[in-house]
Amino acid sequence: MDSACCLSGLASDGRPGSAVISVIIPVYNAIDYLEECFASLEKQHYPLFEVVLVDDGSTDGSSELCDELALRGVCVKVIHQSNGGQQAARSAGVMGSSGDYVMFLDSDDCLRSDALGIISTLVGKEPYDIVCFDYARGVTLNYEKGVLGDSLLVPGAYSGSEYDAVFSAVCSGEFNNLATKAVKKEIALKALDCLEGIEGLRHGEDLLYLVSIVEHAKSLYCLPDVLYFYRENPNSMSSCFSETQISDLSIVFHFLTKTASSWGAKYEKASKCAAIKHYYWVLMSLNSSGLGPNKKRECVASIASGVESVCGRETRARISDLRVDFRLPMNLAISGKWRAALFAVGVVERLARIGSHCF
Repeated sequence: MDSACCLSGLASDGRPGSAVISVIIPVYNAIDYLEECFASLEKQHYPLFEVVLVDDGSTDGSSELCDELALRGVCVKVIHQSNGGQQAARSAGVMGSSGDYVMFLDSDDCLRSDALGIISTLVGKEPYDIVCFDYARGVTLNYEKGVLGDSLLVPGAYSGSEYDAVFSAVCSGEFNNLATKAVKKEIALKALDCLEGIEGLRHGEDLLYLVSIVEHAKSLYCLPDVLYFYRENPNSMSSCFSETQISDLSIVFHFLTKTASSWGAKYEKASKCAAIKHYYWVLMSLNSSGLGPNKKRECVASIASGVESVCGRETRARISDLRVDFRLPMNLAISGKWRAALFAVGVVERLARIGSHCF
């Protein structure tokens, strides 16, 4: 179905303040979950939206399923491309979208049935550049593990001097979930332009794009509502260690620290602390991997080099700003004590699991 014609017909209802939302779904070998994901869009109460399915070189039948879904009653556009990863798929989706706002939905996740209506009602009253919302996490559609709230921003509007809180949030390294944001398309396109030449990332691409979006935006509204249901997938790329995580993080955090420095010294400092935390999580993932000792030693050295490349002469000072559970393993790593660093991160992980069973 032609997306532009479909949206043109939808928008003719003449309702004032109605925003057309493009929901972009990158699809790569998602045959087990895509039907459920798409069904959550078919159930939306709000009619002014399009679905942009970006088939990123799927080989499991997802490509054909995308074409089948395009024949259903909702407004669907399908883009087929060679496998280029999440970043490339999202970029293609944004450029091929026709809405006023864009959202990103992973192919194994779902939206609440009134999600698009809530967002559209909000931006119909005040066209915020970014709208963020909450999410629930689980392994099935029950999402029994409940809500993981984002305490970095309290619900409400952020613009003018209050927009500084958004800079702080993104520089924390923990406000990096692109799926829980709706963004004006014009902002999303400007942000993409600034990332030209940075291609092929498989890790940290959410944060990279979000930094650029926050840089170009002037306003944000934080909703308290849980609108997004995130399915935990132990086989996802983010759950497994890969050496490319190290090199990708270097690109992402060089970009963040450079951008943060234009916002102010405190933001640059915070972004360097965030980099160390992300490298720590890679160290944790490495410790759980099945790699041999020599390869682990090599990867710890790469992690240490990455930290020092981003933080420079401030490396030790920024590590000292963190909690002890981050501080001890990372100090050991940059001191070349790779076995001790992995042992320390393993102890922290075990203590965290024990603690979680006590509540």
